[in-house]
Amino acid sequence: MPNWLRWVLIIPAAGIAYFLVQIVGGIASETWPFSDRGQDLFSQALNSALGPWALVRAGAATAPHHYRFITAQVLAAVAALITVMLVGATLLGNLKTGYNPGWIALTSLISLIALGFAI
Repeated sequence: MPNWLRWVLIIPAAGIAYFLVQIVGGIASETWPFSDRGQDLFSQALNSALGPWALVRAGAATAPHHYRFITAQVLAAVAALITVMLVGATLLGNLKTGYNPGWIALTSLISLIALGFAI
């Protein structure tokens, strides 16, 4: 595959990998003998780890060979920035609503750790 095509396909490959992991994680959570709430929490925690990991790994694997590591770093940095921005927005919104942001903070931490492992 020509390098120019690899560059073009990085974001689509990363997005498709993220989406597929979300679907597989959701289906997998249905097989566990938890309550509906337990399955939901399990699915969210699983997808918080596997989604960002798959995004970075698939995007890096699509990049031209000599640029895979830097591509993984850039994708991980962008995903981490988006995660931190979402946590920040949640915390600011929760100052007004009084909602406990513990779950979003936990799943975001899981995502950030998974991003570190993906590189």
